[in-house]
Amino acid sequence: GYSNARLVVQLAVDDTYILIATREDRGDGVTFGDYMLSVITPDFLEPNTPVENNMTNNDRHYYLIDAAEPFSLSYDRLSGQFSPAISVSRINDFQLSDIATMNGDNLAGGMLNIHVEVPEIYVVALERAMFDFYFNAVSADYLLIYTP
Repeated sequence: GYSNARLVVQLAVDDTYILIATREDRGDGVTFGDYMLSVITPDFLEPNTPVENNMTNNDRHYYLIDAAEPFSLSYDRLSGQFSPAISVSRINDFQLSDIATMNGDNLAGGMLNIHVEVPEIYVVALERAMFDFYFNAVSADYLLIYTP
């Protein structure tokens, strides 16, 4: 079958990297085939600067927050029907570890208040919830505000 993996790492811009794609199924399956690699460079959210965007239930939007003190992230759906799952995560062993989330079919807005223990970069993700039941394309315009 098909599956996705997400590798999260902060890399120096001017270097060469080698990625080797394989699987963990050992004797089950095959070790060859096509792989697609996508590299994204999310924008940093600036303090108290509203970010408006549009997304569909097939999109994933990522942002970064560089925080050394507690902060809040507010979300408001401005129009449309889609309600994404919203998470704030740390990078932990090349994976995202959620520290705060909000979602729900009728989520129109909300705020996450994050306690910061050490300065680090946090990843904000807006994406389709694991158990949503949109069978057709739906979209929404949204507003995010990061407040230290």
